Amino acid sequence: MITGVIYDLDGTLLDTSLNITHAVNRVREALGLTSITQAQCLACVGHGARHLIEHAVMPETDEPFAEVYAAFIRIYVADPTAGVEPYDGVMDALQYFKDHGVPQAVLTNKPHDVTLQVMKALKLNGWFEAVLGPGAQVPTGVVRPKPDTRGIEHIIAGFGVDRAGIWMIGDSLNDVLVGQGADVHTLAIATGFGGGRAELEALDPSPDLLVGAFRDGFDRLKQIGCAA
Repeated sequence: MITGVIYDLDGTLLDTSLNITHAVNRVREALGLTSITQAQCLACVGHGARHLIEHAVMPETDEPFAEVYAAFIRIYVADPTAGVEPYDGVMDALQYFKDHGVPQAVLTNKPHDVTLQVMKALKLNGWFEAVLGPGAQVPTGVVRPKPDTRGIEHIIAGFGVDRAGIWMIGDSLNDVLVGQGADVHTLAIATGFGGGRAELEALDPSPDLLVGAFRDGFDRLKQIGCAA
């Protein structure tokens, strides 16, 4: 039975692909670089904003990383929800688990302060017991990017439910690894922003469930059922 659900954000709950690509290309344009495609940009997503800039911009510039990263954050936070939409099935899932008394949380590799801005703008905060990203302060210290388990362990402790029934849902290798590191079930979405189905299928141990889209994953979880 499902006792708790923890979601990744970008590529799992929200399609932020256009927004992130636009912000990256604004930075590249300012540096005199040509634009990259959405697919090229998303190949760098899933490991945090610093990793994104390190791989999507820095190989082609000699500018200091700190300045380039700061420029990206300024551009992104100016309008972090433009063109952003929940994936099909997301709102149904949030309502379903709420109706069944199952606690829900978000654990993302998007910087914590930006994450809070996005969640507030999209009016999503009310669904979750906790929303955490890198930089958040918890009793055990500062949350680091997944697969570091500090954030997920804080969420699990706050849930106060049987760990054996908790699911981590995400689209990247790091989402599966953080779930496995915390000894909870993992559901991987192969069409998000992560490395794709091949990377997820190559994991050993593999995720408990591997699906093509969020809606497919939600349907599978409903078959498992909730404790309440």
